[in-house]
Amino acid sequence: MAILHEAQDSGQSSSSTFSSVKSLVRRQQALLVSAVSLVVFFSLWQSSGSYLKPIYFSTPSKVVSTFLGMIISGELIRATAATILTVIIGLALASVVGISIGLIIGRSRRARQTIAPLISMAIAAPFVALLPLMEIWFGLGLAARVAFTFILCIWMMIINTFVGVSSLLGSYNELAESMSLSKFETLRYVVLPGASPFIFAGLRIAVAQAIVGAVLAGQEVGTSGLGGLANNYGSFFQTPQLLATITASTIMAFIFFGLLRFYQNVRSPWIHATGQG
Repeated sequence: MAILHEAQDSGQSSSSTFSSVKSLVRRQQALLVSAVSLVVFFSLWQSSGSYLKPIYFSTPSKVVSTFLGMIISGELIRATAATILTVIIGLALASVVGISIGLIIGRSRRARQTIAPLISMAIAAPFVALLPLMEIWFGLGLAARVAFTFILCIWMMIINTFVGVSSLLGSYNELAESMSLSKFETLRYVVLPGASPFIFAGLRIAVAQAIVGAVLAGQEVGTSGLGGLANNYGSFFQTPQLLATITASTIMAFIFFGLLRFYQNVRSPWIHATGQG
């Protein structure tokens, strides 16, 4: 019997090792395919400079040199800082308000019946058309840009939080009752952890919307930040500078996504471990 158990354990260990190696090979293959795709893309882009006029499209080498020059001059750093400030304030306000409303309508049927129709109407509104209204209400400064970013982000936070809370089974409430938890303790230790995969999913979408909103608001409200740079360079057909500004926006988005993923793994590591986010 001991020999059989040892053989079984050995077989399980070999199977586990094989699965780990197979998973590692798959990840390396995926990285290789991604690397080859990027090399092909940038090679084609660079070669396009031989038959496309620079005013239409600039080569990667020209964009990189322009990008570095704009950093050295401080122009790109100042614009990026202004956009980051708008994103952080707008996203933070939208997250706090959106999650709070989502929790309320998720836990209260009466609140859901009252607020849900208003949310449906708001989502159907053309948000870009609200930019002039933001200017009228808040002027041409930071407040108007933050307000527009807030409006773009809040709905996804409300909806995802509501869906997350609504998806919790009755056993969660029974668990809270069996442990004699108060409403606040139930919210903190049961509802929020249970809905966190949906909340973090909403945050990832809201981050993308916040960056788009901040850049768009910068173009239209006071020509500030990366949006202001893009508007100015586009008006004068300065394609390398325009593409360098777009590159800065993309890099900023990747950094925000990475920070959010890091926070999720620290705050709720079980989400990634269970494949829920």
